[in-house]
Amino acid sequence: MRLLGLYRGAKSALKKSAPDSARHFAISLRELISHTLHLLSPDDEFSSWNRDSSLIHKGKPTRKGRLLYICREVTKGTYTKFVNADVDVTVKFINLFHEGAHSLESSFTEEQRRAMLRRAEGLLSYLIEIGFRDKS
Repeated sequence: MRLLGLYRGAKSALKKSAPDSARHFAISLRELISHTLHLLSPDDEFSSWNRDSSLIHKGKPTRKGRLLYICREVTKGTYTKFVNADVDVTVKFINLFHEGAHSLESSFTEEQRRAMLRRAEGLLSYLIEIGFRDKS
């Protein structure tokens, strides 16, 4: 599966000390997360569910919207406040990869990139677990 290639590419770039490896790391993880969000929140399903125009930008669901859609079944009761805060932090986390991909030189240290990889792995595992619950 092509998504696995993105994950392996990010891990490989993390281990390399090549001049552009930090940017490759950011791009691979950005694309992996983006494709996962799109896979778990198809535009047509999102549109049928969504009632909030702030979750649409240029006719497409925002990252926040996609995350809220994926989390829709667990966003209930007292857990709702946590999910909403987590979604906001997750959007900020994803934006870090955009910064890393669009800058000529990464400002992230190797330790920060390792932490980012672990956080991305946890995020992806969580999203896949709750996103495929209806499909299993």
